[in-house]
Amino acid sequence: MDYPTLSPGERDRRWQRLRDMMAEDGLDALVVVGIKGREHFEAYVANEYIEGVAILPRQSEPVLLTWHPKMVIRRMGGKTDRSRFWIDDVRIGKYGPNTAAVLKERGLERGRIGVVGLEVPEPGCPEGIVPYPMWRAVIEGLPHAEFIDTTWRVRAIMVEKSAEEQVVLRHSAAIGERAAAAMLETVKPGASEHRIYDAIQSAIHGAGAVPRDPFLIMTWGRDDLGWFEPHWTSAGGPPRTIEPGDVVMTEIFPAYAGLETQQQMSVAVAPVEPVVEELGRTARRAYKAGLATLRPGITFEQLWSAMLEPVRALGGWTLTPMVHSLPLGWTGGMGFAPERMPEHLRRWNTMGVIGREPLVIRQGMSFALEPNACLGQRRMNVGGSVLVTEHGAEELNQLPNRMHVVG
Repeated sequence: MDYPTLSPGERDRRWQRLRDMMAEDGLDALVVVGIKGREHFEAYVANEYIEGVAILPRQSEPVLLTWHPKMVIRRMGGKTDRSRFWIDDVRIGKYGPNTAAVLKERGLERGRIGVVGLEVPEPGCPEGIVPYPMWRAVIEGLPHAEFIDTTWRVRAIMVEKSAEEQVVLRHSAAIGERAAAAMLETVKPGASEHRIYDAIQSAIHGAGAVPRDPFLIMTWGRDDLGWFEPHWTSAGGPPRTIEPGDVVMTEIFPAYAGLETQQQMSVAVAPVEPVVEELGRTARRAYKAGLATLRPGITFEQLWSAMLEPVRALGGWTLTPMVHSLPLGWTGGMGFAPERMPEHLRRWNTMGVIGREPLVIRQGMSFALEPNACLGQRRMNVGGSVLVTEHGAEELNQLPNRMHVVG
């Protein structure tokens, strides 16, 4: 198996693109906050995730902040290739005071500073990922600086993949395909959910990747509309087992070398209800509509609107996005037709399009096409990851792009 990595040339390309953005926007530096956020934003600058903050001045060398020496002394191991680390200047301590200290050191007490992660929400963190004590220390330490949230600007750069990143993204998607195959092989009457979960995650870990939060979504039975990790991952208890007529749906999140892909793998166990079969066909049609629509020059709204048409024709509704960017940010088609939802869901419906910033699709951008279709208390979700090519879309997955039937 190959294990592609990102070169110093990719480091230089990323830093230059971010500095070009700073020049366009009149910024003196970027404070890129990763900490416990889902997207590990600082890793885009540093090529390593250490629950930290990357500071990239426009005209000087970057600095990486983390909270404890244990996060960086791994660099000193005898079998570690130190040349693979992109940032030499690493500092330990509290993020707020250290951020203010670095910016003062670079003469930016009155600078115009872009911040990633401050105000713009991400899944699981609808109010941003920067802790209040950290930000209070920054603004108190730099009372004359101007801070601008640049999360959307940086996300747009991250979504558009270089040639090197495309190699890594295809590798990540291949790992997801391997995990989907492991699930298909494991789902059968009598199989336990622990065993299915283990088969998927073992396929990811065995290929040198890790699952990105929420690690693995898995629903169970005929009428499970929830969409998160199984309850036993936090509460314990015995596993459920597969019975005839069950539907098992997963969302798989492999991340290799910092680049995440997603696969929506769904397996129905015979006998399959007619409504589930119809939802499977509808989700597949929505996927193909997205594939046919996706090309450079269209807007993101045009993409997800096209994917909703089969659901609209069915008279159905949607729970989760039809499509979103990789990394997450632009999310479309979620919570369509709330009036058709089961009554007990309507009062909770605050869903919609998370990413409201406009986006014109460009060659090299990456997305998860993940249509779902719902009728009443029944749901089907399929799809995988794609790259935008000069003329259309390159499918990075095959197996998860339709519903499978076993048993």
